[in-house]
Amino acid sequence: SKIGDDVFTFPTGKNGQYKPLTLSPLTSQPPTQTDQFTAEYKNVAPSTLGTTKESTISDLSSCEYWILTHPIGTSTPNITMLWNANTCDPLQPSEKLVASWDGAEWKNLDNGGTTGDITTGSVTSLNSPAVYNAFAIGKKCDLTADAGADQTIFAGQSVQIGSAPVFGLTYSWSPTIGLDNSTISNPIASPITSTSYTVSVTGTNGCTNTDLVSVTVLNGQNCANSIEAIPTINYSPNTYYINNNEMWFYFIADSTAIHIEILPSTNVNLIPVAIIKTLTLYENECNNLNDLAFRDINNGDSSVIMNAYLKIRIGNLVPNDKYYIRI
Repeated sequence: SKIGDDVFTFPTGKNGQYKPLTLSPLTSQPPTQTDQFTAEYKNVAPSTLGTTKESTISDLSSCEYWILTHPIGTSTPNITMLWNANTCDPLQPSEKLVASWDGAEWKNLDNGGTTGDITTGSVTSLNSPAVYNAFAIGKKCDLTADAGADQTIFAGQSVQIGSAPVFGLTYSWSPTIGLDNSTISNPIASPITSTSYTVSVTGTNGCTNTDLVSVTVLNGQNCANSIEAIPTINYSPNTYYINNNEMWFYFIADSTAIHIEILPSTNVNLIPVAIIKTLTLYENECNNLNDLAFRDINNGDSSVIMNAYLKIRIGNLVPNDKYYIRI
């Protein structure tokens, strides 16, 4: 038993084993001189109290835990527990955490710092417990969840997210809308609007980790439905109307350069030239586009001549190759 506000190490142990427990008062909320703590070492598995644990705890010690009660006072010091050559379940210090039993579940107080090595050392809780009851050394969840890289698609398109499956793991995606299967590692996503998906990966021991991927959906027309634009070789260009907030055109190059003019229109159903923001030129096919040129129309791009209309020249084309334009 200990009373007071100083850092204190309980000289606990049992069956010839010295297994001390240290209280480290929080500097932001130190104990008062009347705070009282009582500690006892138990040379049995913490699972005798209960096996339910938070998903971020992979395993608990199979042979020992400590009882720490706080009958007087309201301070919340962190806990430091030591291990030595007699400790079961040897782990690297970075793998360890402090777990706290709240009467129903083992809570992860995390790893706030360690000393020593796999044979001898200590681990201090990162967080303070909500209840002072039983404490044990646990192992961090070592699962890796991989939702894949963020993706951008056009309306009506699909993309695969996630990663390759790992035997023995289960997967759960949220939300499920727009997914062809929410319980596999790498579903096909076809969201109507931009969506962030979270994958939860769970191992056989209940250990769970999560990861997030964002699928951005560009509204408007998509590449697969591009409108054919036929270049001309004179000064009477073919005309195509921009009547959506995003439009795609394709053309077969007949020379090494192309001139694109964007003119204002009196048609109220068409988008004014003033809010047309960008123009991008791509090569290859829709499923493997490579951008060749980009014009930032509304931010003073020096390649844009703005009088009554916008005029853009793009060179370095290969005659007879297919190109796409997104406006």
